[in-house]
Amino acid sequence: MVILIDWLVRVPREEFEGRIEPHETLTSLREWIAAQRRIRGRPAFQSALERASVGSDSPMETKLRLALEDAGITGAVCNAVITDGGHVLGQPDLAFLEAKVAVDYHGAHHWTADGIARDLRKRDRFERAGWKYIELCADHAVHDWAPATRLIRDAVSSPSLPVTGRV
Repeated sequence: MVILIDWLVRVPREEFEGRIEPHETLTSLREWIAAQRRIRGRPAFQSALERASVGSDSPMETKLRLALEDAGITGAVCNAVITDGGHVLGQPDLAFLEAKVAVDYHGAHHWTADGIARDLRKRDRFERAGWKYIELCADHAVHDWAPATRLIRDAVSSPSLPVTGRV
């Protein structure tokens, strides 16, 4: 249910969707559920609404964010545009701003020649600016995201150590 709510409240990218407004806002959903007195699943919806976040662009991003929160790793910002000295580094799926750790989940659409080249350029921009850049794929989602959680916890808690997220 959190995945659905994240999708409803995400800010769409006009270049891909031709719109700039989300389908709903967290506020409008909170107001709607508060007005419902006899609706089946209300507690579950309220619980999911509390865990929802604006910014997630895919179900896997939401699942990763939730797994990190469940593991006590908080503070991730979803799909923020990261700049360095006025230059745009990119828009990682998750960013831990204070630790300078960027995390991207690469689904199948990344595995084209253009996608790989674009991801390599993005990695280079982040690393040149002093960020750790962790790339995740489906292999990192196994066992409730344990491999991803381990990599990200290490990167966030030990910013001076080199970390690689490649499989």
